[in-house]
Amino acid sequence: TFNPFSGVVPKRDDEDERDAYTEDDMALMRANLHRLSESDQLLVRLLATTGVRRGEAFEIDREEIEDGIRFVTIGTKTPQSLRRVPFPADLLPFLPPKITGQLIPGRMDSASKRLGKWMYKIGIPGITDPDKADKDKAPDELDKAPMHSFRHRAAQRLRAAGVPEDVREAVGGWANGKKKKTSRKYGNKHGAGYPLSRLKEAIDCIGF
Repeated sequence: TFNPFSGVVPKRDDEDERDAYTEDDMALMRANLHRLSESDQLLVRLLATTGVRRGEAFEIDREEIEDGIRFVTIGTKTPQSLRRVPFPADLLPFLPPKITGQLIPGRMDSASKRLGKWMYKIGIPGITDPDKADKDKAPDELDKAPMHSFRHRAAQRLRAAGVPEDVREAVGGWANGKKKKTSRKYGNKHGAGYPLSRLKEAIDCIGF
């Protein structure tokens, strides 16, 4: 009656418990974006307009086109995360004419620290000084991650725009590992169940 393997599988929640960026935060970022290097500016625009994970942003090294829509296939964290992501309208003017190499250069951890310092200096609430240990944060204080909080904002924006849950999952690759998602059950593996035009319409709702 005793299962020695009970409980050995780790919990695989898809999302960290972090606060999303607000529209006030985004206004501050837009006003101070010029303080970043061109590559970091592009990284902020990419994360904010697509909601991709930070590792996915650094994966991008090529693009595809279907029905005139530029997109990238990304996602290696879980089987649910592998998907096609169209480039949003607010991002397209800042992309190279064609992506033929790594879009965001450098190291992910270094970029995260740079963005954290920038956000701390411009006064984004919930961003702590990356050079100091954050041991005294109260449980009810805001807690934002320089890159990951864009993902939570994207989820909120898609929901507020009335995008159906299965389409939101297809755009963001959200899954908590606890049950089979409806979108995959009905043939949306890797976002293939939706035309790119539908995914593009949804992702354009996130905005910058």
